[in-house]
Amino acid sequence: MADVTFNLNANAFPSLTWHRLGINGGQLAGTIENLALVEYPSLPKAVEAKEISVKELDTLFENIESQLGREFDSFISNAIQTLDGKIHAFSVAAESQLESPVKVTCSSKDGKSSICDFVINLEENSSATFIFEYRGKADFGSRIRVLAKEGARLSLVTVNLLDKSVKCFNGIGSEVLDNALVEVTQVELGGSSVFSGFRQNLSGYASKSLGHQVYMACKNQSLDINYISNQLGRQTESSITSDGIVDEGGQKVWRGTIDFKKGCVDSKGDEQENVLLLGDDTEEGEGKLVNKSLPVILCDEEAVEGRHGCSIGRLSPEILFYMQSRGLDENAARKMLVRAKINSVCRFIPDSELVGRIQDFASFNSYTDAE
Repeated sequence: MADVTFNLNANAFPSLTWHRLGINGGQLAGTIENLALVEYPSLPKAVEAKEISVKELDTLFENIESQLGREFDSFISNAIQTLDGKIHAFSVAAESQLESPVKVTCSSKDGKSSICDFVINLEENSSATFIFEYRGKADFGSRIRVLAKEGARLSLVTVNLLDKSVKCFNGIGSEVLDNALVEVTQVELGGSSVFSGFRQNLSGYASKSLGHQVYMACKNQSLDINYISNQLGRQTESSITSDGIVDEGGQKVWRGTIDFKKGCVDSKGDEQENVLLLGDDTEEGEGKLVNKSLPVILCDEEAVEGRHGCSIGRLSPEILFYMQSRGLDENAARKMLVRAKINSVCRFIPDSELVGRIQDFASFNSYTDAE
């Protein structure tokens, strides 16, 4: 089984801006040595799971592009074949309403850099929650493609608890048909170099997408996040809220694009990013803090409603003084703000044990403990 080396353009911004800003896209490079270890111990009767080859995949999924781009998608498919691997395919039966989430744990295998590939098919009027947890101490990558058919409801959660020394990427793409909803919740805490985000194609009438993100970028961490909502159908709705923390030595790029396509009459879109800076900007050296945010609305239709924005702030001296007057030192105040950011997204995760691991991971690995 041969290793797969790659050097790809990834997370491309749909509408290019000044090249000197370094925000049009990223460069994803590395080597994949193995297939990831994927575990889902028990499944409800309404969920069918099987492993299929790339050639067996339904053509509908082949046309679903992740936010990392077609170059990345082609690479993943070729890499799975080269490594003699399979795609993990889940299908939720029509009219079924799953009460418990489907939990999938993914980790690097044998200490080697690993990848995995998933597709989720929701039949008409079905409802389900899928939770993907990523662990391990080696480079890791995944792709998830979703097809939500008429009236379907999906809550998709991805949680990155990888070691802070590894490179990782997570490509997500979905096709949302008439009256269907796909809600994506992402927690990005681990990894030294992270490529993340998701792409929603709202092609159906009254289709909807919701997004919740939280991330941390501290010393020696870089995050490249790309969110894209392509609104094609009539009366579609999209919403994304991203909360993040960037400290000294952390670097982060966030792109958010709502693209109103011709014909998406009476559609609505909303994207907001809230960034808390806990370090000082420096001109050079390891302590350099880099925060780049690009919320954009593209519009090729008149009868639509769009809103976008970004707030970037620091822990003000007034707030710090108030907290200190209540017995909290600066380090405790910072920890409180970090926990508040994490909890703002954890409330969308229906798994108390996982939420506990997220909070422990954030606390143990938090840069707020650094001297």
